[in-house]
Amino acid sequence: MGRDNTKGKIQRTILHHLSWRGMAASLAMAALPATAAEPDSLAIDTMSYDLGDVTVTAQRKLVKNDIDKLTYDVANDETARTKNTLDMLRSVPLVTIDGQENISIKGSPSFKVYRNGHPDPTLSSQNLKDVLKSIPASQIKKVEVITDPGAKEDAEGTQYILNLVMQNNSHLAGVTGTVSANYNPLRQGPGMGTMLTIQKGKFATSINYGYQHDKKDQGNDATRRYLKTGQLMESHSRNTVMTNVHYGNISASYEVDSLNLLTLNFGGYYYNAGIGGVNGHERMTNGDGQLAYFYNVNAQLPTYYAYNFGGRLDYQHKTRKEGEVFTASYQLQTTRSHQDKTEQYLNIFNLPVSYTGYENNSRAQFDEHTFQLDYVRPLGKWFKWNAGAKYIFRTSESDVWLTYTEAEEMNQHSLFQHNTQIGAAYTEWLYSGSKIQARVGLRYEYSFLKAEYPDGSQSDFHKRLHDWVPSASMRYALTDAQSLKFSFSSNINRPGIDYLNPAEERSPNSLSYGNPGLNSSRNYNLQLEYNYITTKATWMGGVSHTFCNNQIGQLWFDQNGLSVTTYGDLLHSRSWMLWAYVQTALWRGANLGGGPNIFYLTKKDSQTGLEHSRWSSWNTINFTQKLPWKLTFGLNGGFNIGKEVESVYAYSEPSHYWYASLSRSFLKEDRLSVRLSAGNLFGPDLRSYPSHTVQGDFRGTQTWLGSQRHVGISISWRFGSLRGGVKSVDRTIENDDIVGGISTGGGNKQ
Repeated sequence: MGRDNTKGKIQRTILHHLSWRGMAASLAMAALPATAAEPDSLAIDTMSYDLGDVTVTAQRKLVKNDIDKLTYDVANDETARTKNTLDMLRSVPLVTIDGQENISIKGSPSFKVYRNGHPDPTLSSQNLKDVLKSIPASQIKKVEVITDPGAKEDAEGTQYILNLVMQNNSHLAGVTGTVSANYNPLRQGPGMGTMLTIQKGKFATSINYGYQHDKKDQGNDATRRYLKTGQLMESHSRNTVMTNVHYGNISASYEVDSLNLLTLNFGGYYYNAGIGGVNGHERMTNGDGQLAYFYNVNAQLPTYYAYNFGGRLDYQHKTRKEGEVFTASYQLQTTRSHQDKTEQYLNIFNLPVSYTGYENNSRAQFDEHTFQLDYVRPLGKWFKWNAGAKYIFRTSESDVWLTYTEAEEMNQHSLFQHNTQIGAAYTEWLYSGSKIQARVGLRYEYSFLKAEYPDGSQSDFHKRLHDWVPSASMRYALTDAQSLKFSFSSNINRPGIDYLNPAEERSPNSLSYGNPGLNSSRNYNLQLEYNYITTKATWMGGVSHTFCNNQIGQLWFDQNGLSVTTYGDLLHSRSWMLWAYVQTALWRGANLGGGPNIFYLTKKDSQTGLEHSRWSSWNTINFTQKLPWKLTFGLNGGFNIGKEVESVYAYSEPSHYWYASLSRSFLKEDRLSVRLSAGNLFGPDLRSYPSHTVQGDFRGTQTWLGSQRHVGISISWRFGSLRGGVKSVDRTIENDDIVGGISTGGGNKQ
């Protein structure tokens, strides 16, 4: 690369004096991206310009690191053209996806996913990974991994934010769009996605739609020994789950004038799943080995669906003062879900309950109204001040009917309503100098929570919470390529409706219910990070410490021979994490990336005194190699070392995964891309993921089995052109909150 650039400089100098090509080359070079490395940015791909006698090679930057986030440039990653968004995220630094497609950031499953800087209905709930698989990566412009949100973000929520910035094709001309399709004959059926952007005058709109069908074979094997009685419970089940995901989004912008901008966003998703039948059995033996009871289980889930839709309106006003911006926003989001589940017990021997099955018919709904004001004002050359206020009104409701076969006296109906009102205000000061960037902020939130039980099953209650949330961070540039970052942050988590609802669900050997007495939990995090990024390689690493004294978590205990599950907020959690990420060019056309996340985690239940500590490591590898005939080979994998703490009671065994792909682009401007992929082809079709309960009232192992083999083909076609794209305001609504239950924020359920 260096020799080619030197040669190009000599050619350009000669031609400049000898012919008109010199002027053309000079003008072209002025318009090209700079070849020198920008601070904290990584170049791993190239593009060439042929100017007659002059060939210029300019490098594309894929990774950039700022004081609050890491940015991955998906638009310039050629391997992303035919991937879905979930597969694309495997290449993003700090993001890991395990063999069960569980997503984590810096080793933590606690995060939220945004679209263009705000929560989106299409990226909400525990169905996140299914929705991400239905979105073509070609619709994503860049991914921002926000590791230090600051005071402007909600105090409630999670430590990290994954922001997907969508394509707006602002560098093209006319009408543009993308059509993609995929097919996996082993389990993931047909899928497709489209994006269309249209601009006329000051008005621009973008429309997205996607669909994905999935078929999953899965199972569960469990053994549990009750320490108080010596009884041994064994269970076995197998089933096939069919899912369908539809998502859509419409965004539009109208530029009133150079200072005023209106934007509108509306979207949602529909998710349905069905289980034709769960075949299994459960048996219990006494401490002396004698059979206590036995029964076969036939379970059906003919109906499960959830849909989420919402809209947001933003008005942005810029003043004549450079950088001064005022934004007013309103957002509405709503979620509905319905489940109809049945269980029947057959071939019964000495069943310990009076019923021979049950039906669970449940409905849940969530509505949220948000009003927000934000103000940004520069203060001289180096300083900037942010301030804002926010009001949220939320309503949650669940309606559960339990009907027991041959035991009508046990039938239950539970109606639970939960309302939350939140008022918040924040102020934040930012400094940006040549070597130092710093930020300090303070946020205050007042919360009023109210729970009602119209059926009289529980006593109504309400709570008032006051939370002060400070944050601070600093980045120091050692050189153009090296930097150090330090940050302190805190946040809170409010419990969701599934965690609060006291409605009971029973089986012959289990009982589960929520806890309406849960309070918000408060989390603290300290991070120190080092970055070395040049045009040839990047080295990133750091250490962090996270702690919480009232974490919300699951509680397991024995109650008269029943395995009882509920939730508590008295868990003490301490974690240390050491992480590293490396990405470098190995040889011509080859790039290697990845690294470990090593963490030591301690959880302690202050009620029981139980404590559980272990270390583990999750390691990722990403390799790409350009081949002749415009082919690109990719290999992606991940594996565990050590045993990960799942809860105060249990740990999980190590796992691994791998995926390989071969892709090629066709037609003018590489508008058509085709990708073949395969993964986890060796070994059994159903892979086992065991977890071991090692303390508490039980001892045992629970093994989840899932189909992980993958063979697929995906095709993407890009058409049209566009001069301008859908604009977005600089600041908008970001609700970032709930632990458990129906959520609109889009992250993982804890």
